[in-house]
Amino acid sequence: MNEGKDFVRTLHKIGYKSRHQLQGESFDWLFEVDGVADFLHWFCENISEDNYVSKGELEKFEVIKSDGKVILEGQELQEALQDIQSADRQLSDDKLREEISRLENHKKKCQERKDKLVQHRNKLSMHHTSVTHRLTKMGPVETSAEKQLHEQSEKIHSDNLQTNAGSERLCKGVTDLCGLYTHCTPNASYTRSTHDLENANFLSQISLETYFREEEVFTQELTKYTKKQFFKDIGQIAGGSDVSRYTFLDISSPTGVILHGENEEVFKRECKELARLQSEYPVGLYRSITAQVNSQSTEAAVKHLEHKCLALQQNSHQKTETELRQLLQDTEAKLQQIHRRVTMLTEVQLKSLVQKIGELQTSKVLNGDYDLQIARQDYFTYKQDQVIKQLIVQKAHSEFLTMAFEVEEKNHRQTHQLLSGISKFLKENQLSLKSRMVMMSEPLLLPSTTLRQTIDSRDSFTTRLYHIIIDSDEQSHDLFYKFTTLVDGAKKLTNQLTLLKSSVTSSGTSRDDTLALLESSLNECEEMLYSGSTTTGGFPQLCPRDITNSITQLTQFLDVLEEKLLEFISTVTTKKKTLQNSRLLAKERNLFVYFYTQPAKLRQALTEITARVQASKVS
Repeated sequence: MNEGKDFVRTLHKIGYKSRHQLQGESFDWLFEVDGVADFLHWFCENISEDNYVSKGELEKFEVIKSDGKVILEGQELQEALQDIQSADRQLSDDKLREEISRLENHKKKCQERKDKLVQHRNKLSMHHTSVTHRLTKMGPVETSAEKQLHEQSEKIHSDNLQTNAGSERLCKGVTDLCGLYTHCTPNASYTRSTHDLENANFLSQISLETYFREEEVFTQELTKYTKKQFFKDIGQIAGGSDVSRYTFLDISSPTGVILHGENEEVFKRECKELARLQSEYPVGLYRSITAQVNSQSTEAAVKHLEHKCLALQQNSHQKTETELRQLLQDTEAKLQQIHRRVTMLTEVQLKSLVQKIGELQTSKVLNGDYDLQIARQDYFTYKQDQVIKQLIVQKAHSEFLTMAFEVEEKNHRQTHQLLSGISKFLKENQLSLKSRMVMMSEPLLLPSTTLRQTIDSRDSFTTRLYHIIIDSDEQSHDLFYKFTTLVDGAKKLTNQLTLLKSSVTSSGTSRDDTLALLESSLNECEEMLYSGSTTTGGFPQLCPRDITNSITQLTQFLDVLEEKLLEFISTVTTKKKTLQNSRLLAKERNLFVYFYTQPAKLRQALTEITARVQASKVS
């Protein structure tokens, strides 16, 4: 490890000030560093006393420099060294003269070069002054440009933040939208839980198995209820021959109501029964009244006998035999009179009353039968209304579910159309951006670092502009398309445009002069033609009568046409107001238009109207 000592020895050679205080072992670690070791080895091997400039030599150099003497550098120094070396050699007189002439020529060339350099220096000095002046003026411009750059940077940063925020919101919105449709997809292979049904976003994502199962159970229960309420003989009551087929009573038409007991056989049987009741009821009633009279008379007789017996037992009779006989005769006379009255009542009045009561009893029987029929009809109607109500509720459930699905399908279709339009719009923007990026990435559109004198063959726009401006005869002589030729052609076209504008102005002035001359000539001709004479209607007509009549007819026709157009416009305005005020007429007009132009839309409109009518009937 002598690298450190070699380094210190080299420092001694070049006269380092503190060389005596250095130790070689202190620099051994430097040679272990990869980045420095190569340089230190080169330094130790190549640096010697010849590379060292002493302090005295530096002082002499400063003196020469302060005296203003020329300091040779580069090629001049090499030539001077060669001259010194050649001066050291012994030269002949001819060679010396040649060398002197050569040096004089070289001196002249150097002097000329010096003058040129001085001129170039002056020009550079002026250019430097102008550049410095421009730089002083560029200070505010640079400041404003930096300010604008800072503002634009801040604006771009804020726009970038807004764009990022918008992109994040867009991504979040798209994710949420996708989540709406992918959250709960219908699948018949499993049954959803209540939590999944509550978290479903759309009606179409909910399984209808439970609904159909409940509807089936409801239908079965309703069928059982119907069979229970409308018993086995409902076929006879409803007038049907098939007992297994149940139909509801049609009570909308009184002639079509068929209740139990209204068929022909039963009707005849009931008529016979009513006739029997009409024949037997008076007899039975007469017998009943007779029996009641006999019973009452018997009871009265028994009571009278009991009274007499009680009187006999008490010896309350103090009458004579003659009085008793007289009393017996009076009593028998009264009894006969009573028997006659009873006979008259029973034989005459009672029979007529019984006959009238029998007739009234027939009305009572018929009223009872009708009340029974009405009660039976009310029962069937009530049960029928209950069944119909349940069927209407079931139908309303189904129609409401269908309507909800249709509304959701319409919204899904609108969302699909909107998303399709957005996707198409984004694809078009993407293609336009790609084409723009491709166009902007072309090297011809990039700013060139060097100023070109010729037009690049790949620059199609400038080439086409060159072909438009420059004539084909001039293009055939050029090997390359030059910008100077293009500029000259543009100047030439500008000059031609100026000349054309001036010629147009002059031609317009001459045209005005010509028109003024024609007008003055026309006035002179009129004065010569009329010779100052006029008629009561003005100047005499110079056109033929047929043309005048045609012009008059045309004027009248135009007036009539104007009136017709005004009437047509007023009619159209009135019809428009009528259509605006009457929705039915507007709907009718749309239906007629659909009939001739859009049959599918006509069918759709009629379907919607039919659905509304049915809904109004149900409600």
